[in-house]
Amino acid sequence: MKVFIKSFGCGIIFIILQFYSCHRHTPILPFEIETENIVFTGLDVLAANNFEQFHGKNIGLVINQTSINQKGIHIIDLLMDIDEINIVRIFASEHGYKGTLQAGEHFDDSKDDDNNIEIISLYGKSRKPTPSHMENLDAIIFDMQDVGSRYYTFVSTLTYVMSSSAENNVPVYILDRPNPINGITVQGPLMDEQYSSIVGLHPVPIRHGMTIGEIGMMINDELWLDNNLKCQLEVITMNYWDRSDYYIDTGLPWTPPSPNIPDDSTALIYNGFCLMEGTNVSEGRGTDSPFKIFGAPWINGNELAEKLMEKELPGVIFKAIQFTPASLPGKSKWPKYQNENCSGCYLEITNYQSFDPLISCISALYALRQLYPDNFEFLDSGFINNLYGSIILQESVQNNVAISDIISQWSIDNSEFISMRQKYLFYP
Repeated sequence: MKVFIKSFGCGIIFIILQFYSCHRHTPILPFEIETENIVFTGLDVLAANNFEQFHGKNIGLVINQTSINQKGIHIIDLLMDIDEINIVRIFASEHGYKGTLQAGEHFDDSKDDDNNIEIISLYGKSRKPTPSHMENLDAIIFDMQDVGSRYYTFVSTLTYVMSSSAENNVPVYILDRPNPINGITVQGPLMDEQYSSIVGLHPVPIRHGMTIGEIGMMINDELWLDNNLKCQLEVITMNYWDRSDYYIDTGLPWTPPSPNIPDDSTALIYNGFCLMEGTNVSEGRGTDSPFKIFGAPWINGNELAEKLMEKELPGVIFKAIQFTPASLPGKSKWPKYQNENCSGCYLEITNYQSFDPLISCISALYALRQLYPDNFEFLDSGFINNLYGSIILQESVQNNVAISDIISQWSIDNSEFISMRQKYLFYP
């Protein structure tokens, strides 16, 4: 149990932390905070102790551009100042070490020339570290900002790393970070195992309401790693994060975890409108507002916006928009309808708490099917089924099954998941 005391009258807060020792947490020494009402991520907590538990060790880092402390200093810069720690190699997930590669773009091993550290690609020839990648490592530190949606690939990367660590007896330390779309809301179907892929490996809802550390513990303890193994896992927990917090409430700087999640509001919208990627409708890639706009050359934006506004979806308004997707290196090289004029909708969140991105997107899919039955299609690749986690959404839209029937199918799944996840939650 941890206990903390805040002083609200002055600028310095003294925190007294009392920890129990177990596989879930790492003991933390007392330290001072100079800013009130700001979350301390796992990185901030670990840095407050000068990374003492890793002194004298060879470490691997699973990191990207989001691996920064509350002052915006990158973990590499923090660690390179500590002579007692030897960084052996860096592992890079989708979008690359610096987060400049578009979704799905593969890349090769490289080197961080500034610090002379090799970078192993986990989104190229292999997505799982090999035994040779684990050689000479005493520990692996995982520190990346997730977005709270099942189909975001960072949890899959964590799973592959944990599996290799279990097989090669290398401990993993997750530096926890906020779920930017809150840690309460759970929504969507559990994934059907036959649709398991890099955009969803585990039977969790689309919106799971867990931090990266919490879901990492679940993956480990539920034996979801390869061959039902468990790795030696510790989570460096946060201070001052409340489950009801959205990222805007944390006081932390937002660093885009990928090129098309430029701000925290997009992270929330993405939780639903990523499903557009499974259709022949542009999800706004190739523009400055990915996921906030969607459309196609055969859509009438005014007609679609009017249709959606009639549904009176809470917390959001839809406005007609014209846009032309363009090739944007580092963001979207080959967007749908490149250089074609598209008409569609721009969505604006009016209330974070009431806006439901998943139901809003499904409502948009229904509207598109009803207004443009000769044009609207799900992609032949079946990608929508990997994203949604089953074939039910595609069949429901095509057969005009009531949206309420889809939502009711989630209720049992969500109830069982909420009960199961309870033992893995670290925060109030």
